[in-house]
Amino acid sequence: MTHSAHAQSEGEKQMGKRLLIVDDDKDLMLLLLEFLSDWGRGYNVEIAYSGEEALTKMAVSSFDLIITDLYMPGMDGLALIEHARERWPNTSLVLMTGCRAPEIAEDVHALGVHKVLSKPFSKKRFLRLIQLAIEAPVLNGT
Repeated sequence: MTHSAHAQSEGEKQMGKRLLIVDDDKDLMLLLLEFLSDWGRGYNVEIAYSGEEALTKMAVSSFDLIITDLYMPGMDGLALIEHARERWPNTSLVLMTGCRAPEIAEDVHALGVHKVLSKPFSKKRFLRLIQLAIEAPVLNGT
């Protein structure tokens, strides 16, 4: 499923940036798409409801930013990030989680994750994180 958050504004330099958002929570996905649409930065947004679906999308397209939930049925967010980092080392990565998971901090750093976004989060925080992740240099975990 492809969605576009259209409207031209100060974010014209962001136009054409490709985002992949992965989460098994369909209601959250609709909310995030609404956030992006309201923001009007013109991102090309793909969504996937599982790690496996995300891998299928990643096999045919590259993304500037991948935002994934940590805990999903089947492939979890860390495994997805590991695949993404191997194939596209210049992609920015964000991990979302509703749980405190201090044991993953080392793994997250080693995989070059830009930021861990704790749920619940505000619209403002989500959009700011996307802006920072797209503008920031990619972390390579070294």
